[in-house]
Amino acid sequence: MNGLEADNPEFNEFENQLQNSLNHLYDSEIEPAEIVFRALGLPTASGSEAVQKAIKDQIERMKPEEDTPVYANSRKYYELLNYRYVQMLSQEETSYKLGITARHLRRFQHQAVHAMALQIWSKRIIPPKVPEDLHNSQLQSLEKDLLYQELQNLDKNSPGVMSNLSESLDRVKVLAQAMLPPSVGLKVENTDPAVMASIHPSILNQLLLTCLQQIGKQFSSGDLRLQAHHESGFVNIQLSAKQVCKEKAPTFYPVPELLNLLGGVFAFKSSENSTEVELTIPSAEMVKVLVIDDNPDIVHFYKRFLSRTRYLMRDVNQGALVAESIAKERPDIIVLDVMLPDMDGWELLAQLKSLPVSKDIPVIICSVLGQEELAISLGAKAYLSKPVGRVEFIEALDHAAKFI
Repeated sequence: MNGLEADNPEFNEFENQLQNSLNHLYDSEIEPAEIVFRALGLPTASGSEAVQKAIKDQIERMKPEEDTPVYANSRKYYELLNYRYVQMLSQEETSYKLGITARHLRRFQHQAVHAMALQIWSKRIIPPKVPEDLHNSQLQSLEKDLLYQELQNLDKNSPGVMSNLSESLDRVKVLAQAMLPPSVGLKVENTDPAVMASIHPSILNQLLLTCLQQIGKQFSSGDLRLQAHHESGFVNIQLSAKQVCKEKAPTFYPVPELLNLLGGVFAFKSSENSTEVELTIPSAEMVKVLVIDDNPDIVHFYKRFLSRTRYLMRDVNQGALVAESIAKERPDIIVLDVMLPDMDGWELLAQLKSLPVSKDIPVIICSVLGQEELAISLGAKAYLSKPVGRVEFIEALDHAAKFI
């Protein structure tokens, strides 16, 4: 072990947690430790899928040059990590691929993870310190840049994640009980559970809580009313009270700034007998996805991948059921596995592209077979090799959605 890290408890903790994240790399229900997010330069709100992508990218960066000797440790480390955590081979399969015993594999695996941990740790991103002597204009500019970077990180590491408006308002209602003065109540009106907003849930929660906190400071008693409605491609969220504010212009930073970056609008209105804050956010149009795959584990992962996104998923496990499902569900996108129990997937793809009811539906081929050129030549819009991570799956759906 590198001498610097040998005496560094924080690095040792990171290495242990990195191994734990590798062990559960494709299980999105197990949240990585906070130190893993920090070392990878990710916001904790980005979730386990972002960690999965960052770790797979790091493994790929460890790929040695072609002229690296076959006996070099760097090559062995990369091959081992790639087999075990990217290709998801078992220990027995990896031992066979590398030509080593199971006992040697365990030792090499420990060394490989340590090497990867050292590379990540040496390049980890440390949040910039803000100089104390910045002028206000400079500070505001820096804060805006940091907000933009945070939004970019969320979009990059958790693409496709949208906010279910009803769920967000319910969560905010619970948190508001501990934040508002006891004499100030909050009434949340029922919202259509199908309405989605084009904003990450973490950001929407922060915006609403900031507004509640600032409005709550203006009143010593009374009720606040939180409601939302959807029209013309936008979601309008209103927080109002039948009272006048103590201050003429309360500060709602960073709500207006964030909404502006997201293509939304912030408005504050105050009159002699009422106060209202309105957040206007682009809505997310729902997209129906039909998955044709007979592997229940794969289907389960796809459903988890699409949770909290604009994609509504249905699935069938046989080719014979596809025509009926298309007629009933009217999917916008089809995800097709070519190895089905009752018919050849390539034949099914050709049928889909020949029938009037389905010929214009974009198809994504998702399979263990490496035949991307064949898939595209038969009319598929994208090809994904299994195992598929959440980020790649969402990006493929976003690409296919352009052809709807």
